[in-house]
Amino acid sequence: MKEDFNEQWDSEELLMQEERKKTIKVFVVYILIVVVIVLASVALLFDKWISPLLHICGATNC
Repeated sequence: MKEDFNEQWDSEELLMQEERKKTIKVFVVYILIVVVIVLASVALLFDKWISPLLHICGATNC
C-alpha cells in the first residue's frame, strides 16, 4: 500500500516537473518576443528622431 502511494507521488512529481519545464519555456518565449519588440521600437525611434538630431547619414539618405 505504501509503495503504491510512493509510486503515485513520484509520478505526480514528474508531471509537476514537466509542467514547470513547459511553463518556463513559454515564459522564455514571451520574454524573447517582448525583447524583440522593444529593440525594434528603439531602432525605429533612433532612426526617426535621434538620427536627424545627430545628423547621422542613413543608408538611404544623406
